[in-house]
Amino acid sequence: MLTTASEQNDNSARVSADYRRRRNAMVAEPFDNYLDLVDAARVLNIHPQSLRRLIKQKKVPATLFAGKYLIERTSLEQFKSSYDPRPGRKAIRRLL
Repeated sequence: MLTTASEQNDNSARVSADYRRRRNAMVAEPFDNYLDLVDAARVLNIHPQSLRRLIKQKKVPATLFAGKYLIERTSLEQFKSSYDPRPGRKAIRRLL
């Protein structure tokens, strides 16, 4: 069975595209679950410096990787559900 040059090129291009797609998926996969400091601050609608302060106070769990803070998406969503960005002391709810 003989194949033409164009069939070989098409097959080669398909294999090459599939390889690139799998390689890119492997590289991007480990950090898909993380946000950097600026993106996480946007999600919380606060200034990045405020988020940095919260990280240093250990209120937001973060990992320092290559000089940048990385915050896991699930941790950020959990923090966001209970965070009140208003400055000052918060009113205490009374049960009675």
